[in-house]
Amino acid sequence: MGATGENILTTPLRALRNLLYPPKCALCGCLVRERDGLLCSDCRQTLTQVQAAEPKQIRAGLLCSAPFYYQEPLRAAFLRYKFQGKDFYGSMFGAYVAQAAREQLTGPFDLVTWAPLSKQRLRERDYDQARLLAVPVARAFGLPLVRTLKKVRNTKPQSSLNGRERQENARNVYALYPGAQVQGKRILLVDDILTTGSTLSACADVLLEQGAAEVSCAVLARHADEEP
Repeated sequence: MGATGENILTTPLRALRNLLYPPKCALCGCLVRERDGLLCSDCRQTLTQVQAAEPKQIRAGLLCSAPFYYQEPLRAAFLRYKFQGKDFYGSMFGAYVAQAAREQLTGPFDLVTWAPLSKQRLRERDYDQARLLAVPVARAFGLPLVRTLKKVRNTKPQSSLNGRERQENARNVYALYPGAQVQGKRILLVDDILTTGSTLSACADVLLEQGAAEVSCAVLARHADEEP
């Protein structure tokens, strides 16, 4: 069937879907026009007020970009994304991650990877939120998205721990994914939220120990406590 035939079929179906499930803004929940995407105009404006302009130094030699600080209204939308099955937010959030990485990190990079969930957590959630963020990042940079890491044991949620506990919780948790080739590679590592940097630091350690030339990090948001 040609393109015209597809439009005849898909347009009424899309209209019916929007009638039954009208598109709503991912941040405030108000109704939006489909062409406006996942955000209403007011929330787009609000997001500009929590933008982070410079990368965060996690430690010497390890920088992390972020488009936003972890504040409302982004925080509520992120929690829906991570814990309430709103996996389709990933493409929108990932586009912001990619834009900030372009603006705040020098590059160039050879590949994009992500901080993975444990097998148990992936079964519970049915998707890896960091990987979904990494997909549009890799696309924006024109780079391969490569699984380089595996989480070898399940851990307590980092959000429930203090700074020292987070560091201990992330220690010896990640390992190189079987067959991953990272030697000499400049790697852009994607995760969701930066608080103390324990998770990203642990992931970077594995990649660097396995011969990566350089690791830079990109997240959706920096924790509000990190705001200057």
